[in-house]
Amino acid sequence: MRRHDPELGGPRHERRSNQARGDRAKRASDEAAAWYAKLDGQRVSNAEVSAFFAWRADSVNDAAYTRIEGLTTSVRALADDPRLRAIAQAGRPATA
Repeated sequence: MRRHDPELGGPRHERRSNQARGDRAKRASDEAAAWYAKLDGQRVSNAEVSAFFAWRADSVNDAAYTRIEGLTTSVRALADDPRLRAIAQAGRPATA
């Protein structure tokens, strides 16, 4: 019986490949969150903006940042929902 050569593919190679993709996606998500916080909350230099666009030129990074933008847009939209505001207000203890 022949063993799979990891260089040629096979189950072991696929697991490593999937793990590497997962690690890269996780790192991109973490970096996207950091970039979003930095760009949303403070002044940034031209060099930082250039670094952000260079980072975002990678498709994995771009996808991660797009997800962060979508999530925050959704959350902000929910924050303006009067039904959710009423629920939140009802859950607060009365103040004297």
